[in-house]
Amino acid sequence: MNRPAILVLFGASFIFTSDAQFGPEFIVGTGTSVDHPAMAADLDGDGDLDLMVAGAASNGLIWFENLDGIGTSWVPDTLESNMVLGNFVVADMNGDGSNDVVYHDEQDQVLKWRVNDGTGTFGPAEVIGALAAVGGTLICSDIAGSPLPEVIHSGPARTVWYVNNAGAFTVKDSLATVGGPSSPVVLVGDMDLDSDPDFVTINWSGFVEVGNNLAGDGTQWQSDLIPGVSFMWLNSQTMQLLDVDGDGDLDVVDATHESKWLENLTADGAAWPSFQVHALAEWPEWGSGWCTDLGCGPGVDMLWTPTGDSLNVLMSSYDSSMNAFTPPTAISGLNRWDWMRTADLNGDGSEDLIVGRSDSLVWYANQLPMNAAIASVPPLDTLCMFGGQYVLPDGAPSGGAWDGPAVAGNVFDASMMPPGAYPLTYTALDSNGCPTSVQEPISVIFGPTITPQLSGTLFCIDEDIQFSATPSGGTWPSFLGANGNLSANCALRPLGGEVSNEYTDVTGATCVGMGVFVELLPCAVPSLSSGGQHCITDTVITITASGPALGGVNLYGAFDSLEFSTMTTSVIGYFDPSQGAGTYPVYAVASGAGQCQDTAYTTVVVDPVPTVPIIAGAPTICAGQLTTLVVSNPQPGVEYEWNDGTPGGSLDVATGGTYNVTASNSCGQQISSNFMVVELIPGTPCDDQNACTDGDLILADCSCTGTQFGPIGPIVGPDTVFADSTYVFSINAIPYAVDYEWNLPSTHWTTADSLSSVLVATAGAPIGEDTLCVAILNAGGCLLDTCLAIVVDNTVAIVSPGEADGDFKVFPNPSNDVFRVVLKSSSKTEGSIFLTDAVGRTVWGPRQAAPGSTVEVDLSDHGGGLYILYLNQGGRVRSERLLLQGH
Repeated sequence: MNRPAILVLFGASFIFTSDAQFGPEFIVGTGTSVDHPAMAADLDGDGDLDLMVAGAASNGLIWFENLDGIGTSWVPDTLESNMVLGNFVVADMNGDGSNDVVYHDEQDQVLKWRVNDGTGTFGPAEVIGALAAVGGTLICSDIAGSPLPEVIHSGPARTVWYVNNAGAFTVKDSLATVGGPSSPVVLVGDMDLDSDPDFVTINWSGFVEVGNNLAGDGTQWQSDLIPGVSFMWLNSQTMQLLDVDGDGDLDVVDATHESKWLENLTADGAAWPSFQVHALAEWPEWGSGWCTDLGCGPGVDMLWTPTGDSLNVLMSSYDSSMNAFTPPTAISGLNRWDWMRTADLNGDGSEDLIVGRSDSLVWYANQLPMNAAIASVPPLDTLCMFGGQYVLPDGAPSGGAWDGPAVAGNVFDASMMPPGAYPLTYTALDSNGCPTSVQEPISVIFGPTITPQLSGTLFCIDEDIQFSATPSGGTWPSFLGANGNLSANCALRPLGGEVSNEYTDVTGATCVGMGVFVELLPCAVPSLSSGGQHCITDTVITITASGPALGGVNLYGAFDSLEFSTMTTSVIGYFDPSQGAGTYPVYAVASGAGQCQDTAYTTVVVDPVPTVPIIAGAPTICAGQLTTLVVSNPQPGVEYEWNDGTPGGSLDVATGGTYNVTASNSCGQQISSNFMVVELIPGTPCDDQNACTDGDLILADCSCTGTQFGPIGPIVGPDTVFADSTYVFSINAIPYAVDYEWNLPSTHWTTADSLSSVLVATAGAPIGEDTLCVAILNAGGCLLDTCLAIVVDNTVAIVSPGEADGDFKVFPNPSNDVFRVVLKSSSKTEGSIFLTDAVGRTVWGPRQAAPGSTVEVDLSDHGGGLYILYLNQGGRVRSERLLLQGH
């Protein structure tokens, strides 16, 4: 991504102390060469990382087995000796899952490789191809689109690569190089985000070329020289491809000539190929730098040994919050080295430091956290050019250091910088030893910026002009006042001067910002008579305006006509109020020699004829509460007064009554209207508008509530009747009922009652089932109804006991409680026995009786009187009157 450049003073670093960044130095072994950095890989198949290094005395290859998996116990094993070793690479060359070794035997001038069986036992050396002792870069990476890596060597004479055919190698010489054959640096990775491997080469002059793998198999290449980019280098072994800024594409990093990186702009949408160089710090010691993600957040970190002997190790971290690397930070607790690499040697998931020195190989455990604190600083003050020295504030984390132009010892010297905005960088170590930075701009100004920006000279203004200055807090000239306001008030004229603002910064230095010149002329002030308040029925009124003797005046408004004086120094306007009610603006404009035009204003108010005021409000109020009456159709120019003397269009009322409001205008015309408010008194009758409630009353909360009408009960009476008989039916009386309407089963039933009890005659009623209903009404017309299902039995004649041929006998009769009914055995048919009272209501039975049986009829719970016993045998009904004597 594109980012602002950070200015770094080469040779200056910030020294912080943190014992928690890296663990103590642990020696892996001795007898190693400083010319070839170690490579970490699992060489014995036990899941932890071992180390392959170049031997010093043997001038061969040595690998150290990580016995305990945490890097505290190492055993060396010499792989090659007594040879002139060039570069070497550890990689799985045959696809068997174990790491083999490829190396350049410069003594025999051949490339060789040895197969690892997966346990750290290597087979005999096999020749890949002839290669002169030319130095350069040796890498193993797939550029042919196959699962196996190719062998690529780029030296000062040419770049050559060997196609890997399952361990059999075919030489190719088709990689284009920059500026002829001399491009010792070659890197392989997907540079254009098309999912195939491309290459980057850099020649001795720092020219950079990218090769686009068009077919993905290394058969077709498009090579492009990056214009305008110079990327000087010293040690090809410290050049890396990494996604430095986390945008998804690969960038080029170098920590050997000067700490810098070449940003790939492909992921930012730039045209291919587009790159940008970013320098970080002064030259490191030759070959000493390396870049990786050590923790402290999502960005990568770079460590190197500087050329000076006063500092041991410098570190810079990519800070995503400011889209750039932090200024170099000196790290304590680490000793200088000749080369450095990183790998997780103790299995804790963090990249540890692997360091090579003369005849020794050591490592430091990485104790940095995965996340770092975010740095912050207060805003920086604005300073005057040629000003003093400004002490930069401490930030968070505290104790950090500032870096940038004109900064030394956390002090910014404004006298060294021309006007402009300069980004300064604050860098500090957090409590875990992670470097974190933040940028904050500081501004140097020639003088405050005054707005609005006006040109020329101001002679006349119609309204105030409010000037402001950035930065604020400066001093304005006296004719503007303390707040920088240029007044348009004619009484203050003439006045003038140059608009300026004098600013004093925190160092005590002053600077002045300049603006427009002001020379305000006197005003040609017109005189204007008042418009006044009038009635719509008034006659034509006149308004007069006059101006300077050596000038003129004009009058504007809803006039019927204007009458000017001979020299136009005065004018009369004629205004007719009958044109309508309202407020009419009138203004006079005067001008004169050497004066600014000025305006005077007045208004003519024409009152309307009052209309009947419409009062809105609640028609009822609860006792002790307030309601507000409002005139809902107010007229401009009309005044309102209530009958109690309250002015205005609203009135608060707390009692019931008739309220009056009068509308009037300035001409004495008026009209009134009334509004009645009813005060609700708890306990007084009301109407809740519910037909099915009765006895409605106002409650304490002024709600109107009544008693629900009903409920209705069942009809009381026999459910079995006989034709040509009379029966009584009734229903419980309901409060507030005004009418009981009985609905008889058929026209053969007759009644004359319309109360809660009805006498029904069943003369001529048909045999079968029928229904008797009653409807009850209250005064509001609310209806309640219920019905009773009735069975009409066979209408046969009832014979007297004397005609019954002695079929049954009742005794004792009269009785005080129990009657016994004997059905003679001579009777051939079973019978049904039931009793009714004198009005026909069934009080006992029916009950079946067989011939020869005796049935007891217990009436001990009934009152004394006449009862009728019925015996129904096959449709033939006989009866017997029974007399129950009082108990």
